[in-house]
Amino acid sequence: MLISISVSADNKRGPQYVEQMLNTLHRERSTVSFEFGQHRDTVALYCRFPDHLQGTIEGQLRAAYPNSRLTIHEEDVLAPPRHCRTISARLWLWSDINGIKWWQRFTDNQNRILADPISGILTTLSSDLFYSHIAITTRPASVWRRAVFFFRRRFQIQRDPEFAKPSGHLFSVSIHLIVGATASRKPKRMRRKLRELIAAFGSFENPPFTRFVRTRFWPRTFILSTPELATLWHPTTATVQTDRLETQGYRRLEPPAGLATREREKGTTVLGAVDFHGRSEVFGMRLADRRRHLAIMGKTGMGKSTLIKNLIGSDIAAGHGVALIDPHGDLAEEVIAAIPSHRTNDVVYFDPSDRSYPIGLNLLDCPNLQLRHLTASAVSSVIQKVYGVDPSHTPRLLDILRNATLALLEVPGTTLLSLTRFLGNPLYRNNMVNRVQDTFVRDYWVNEFGKWPAKEQAFAVASVQNKIRPFVIDPLLRPILGQSQNRLDLRKIMDDGRILIVNLSKGRVGEDNSNLLGSLIVTRIQMDAMCRADTPEHQRRDFFAYIDEFQNFATESFATILSEARKYRLSLTLANQYLYQIEKQSPQTLAAIFGNVGSMIAFQVGARDAAVLAEEFGGDMTPADLMTLPQFTAYTRQLIDGMPSRPFSMKTLPPQQNQDQRRLPIVLRTSRHRYARSVREVEEEIERG
Repeated sequence: MLISISVSADNKRGPQYVEQMLNTLHRERSTVSFEFGQHRDTVALYCRFPDHLQGTIEGQLRAAYPNSRLTIHEEDVLAPPRHCRTISARLWLWSDINGIKWWQRFTDNQNRILADPISGILTTLSSDLFYSHIAITTRPASVWRRAVFFFRRRFQIQRDPEFAKPSGHLFSVSIHLIVGATASRKPKRMRRKLRELIAAFGSFENPPFTRFVRTRFWPRTFILSTPELATLWHPTTATVQTDRLETQGYRRLEPPAGLATREREKGTTVLGAVDFHGRSEVFGMRLADRRRHLAIMGKTGMGKSTLIKNLIGSDIAAGHGVALIDPHGDLAEEVIAAIPSHRTNDVVYFDPSDRSYPIGLNLLDCPNLQLRHLTASAVSSVIQKVYGVDPSHTPRLLDILRNATLALLEVPGTTLLSLTRFLGNPLYRNNMVNRVQDTFVRDYWVNEFGKWPAKEQAFAVASVQNKIRPFVIDPLLRPILGQSQNRLDLRKIMDDGRILIVNLSKGRVGEDNSNLLGSLIVTRIQMDAMCRADTPEHQRRDFFAYIDEFQNFATESFATILSEARKYRLSLTLANQYLYQIEKQSPQTLAAIFGNVGSMIAFQVGARDAAVLAEEFGGDMTPADLMTLPQFTAYTRQLIDGMPSRPFSMKTLPPQQNQDQRRLPIVLRTSRHRYARSVREVEEEIERG
């Protein structure tokens, strides 16, 4: 069996950690080959051994180098390429009763830094013009070889401790060097390369008492102790700076005990596969832990969308209710293409770019009297977010907007488009105010606003109207926000376990419209989730909402959703690229994420985010760990039975191969028939209103 071992570029564990493995191997009495070789344009360290030693050697290496990566290869992976001519040489250690320079001789004791001696060997191997391979074959020295060795040492003339062989178990060792090249390379250059490999072992010699010499027939083996052998072959340390050296780019962290795995617990929502020391069991989250929400962070292209798509597919297959808000559009279409046929009628596809058949979204359609003040606050929050309104600078604007919204909430059939008419038409406003039952709201319009001079009224409402007017004049928003009947009934979608796919592709609807509609839908999700207070908790159906680039839709009330949603069985999965996006929009939201989101998954992030997330993840996580993660690999800290785990490494699973692009028009047609209206009908309703 052949394995390679790679460690991180900043590895600080030197040759002394290999000695324990060699001590164990000495008891096994088997032949083991420690090798340096080239594979796929990289130079790496390998170990070749009988199959029955796999558990022993892998266990010892992982114990000595916990963050290493061990990879099993085919036996012939280091064989010379086809059409490659080779030459070889064997090395013998002259006067092996004396010691070679071992690792303590290369250590700066004052600074505790090892000037790694194998750097020269690896540098010589790293040339891409030649095939090079070094095999250090070892076997525990026999009783006869040990007896001869100790007999020879009795007559040793040199007694200087500096040249003495370090104590330890003895091994019979042979070193075989091979150099190869294509026919176009002259043999003279190959021989020169072979001499370079032999010279690389000169750094281990202890002249004049020990040196490596080339031997052709006899003797073939010599004696080394465990410290000497560990010096010749060990995982590279931080001082090795060799081109093409295979290193582990990130640390693999051990998963905690009690992790929910797919094999042990059926029905677990699958997150990915464990990535630690060859373990690859598929794991997930239990339902109770999912209710505490999940945050996913990482740079674009690192695997966030693949993870979300797999989670949604798992929920849909399990029959759960799901909502996806996608500001890019690709993920929404991929999810629809993978929806099984038996759930076609459950899909509500909200696509604002489908101008022929808009689905109505009316925040003012709120029959629940207790939620009307929350709705008015939500409308104000959306306006604040979309237009960057500072409440401390514009208190009167928000006061007018809030009271106007509260007034229209009491009148059936009004929409957000009615706000411009309410503010700009005194006759219409008086008619609406006369129908208001709330004493305080009516008093505001009659005894406060109504007593302002006409010029001041016009000036005050103008600043509100210019925030609402885009709803009226935009041909994309008007048919959606102008429908009096709220066809996007999120309470029913949650209670019935349906599938809501919101395609807010910025390339189709524009960035401002995408952010506005997303904010309104997120607000509506919050309000309709809180409406479930009229249903006993054990009867509330779990509903899972996925919000990609959620900072674009997070209003000031988003912290409330995170803290309150769990009791209403609304589980949120939030994804974004970097923390500054959230901090810039709302520092309160960022604090709410760290305070109320139970589980977090971090793909590769930038330096600024890495520092924050490393502290948040805890354990021995470092910013460098989070900055070097490869694609589709992440660290996660998740809740396990309500308690946060230590961070561990994971890999996302490949995307589910069940997409059928023919499903997209079928689902679109079904959703249109059930929830949308023709734009002509909607425009006629708006004209009449």
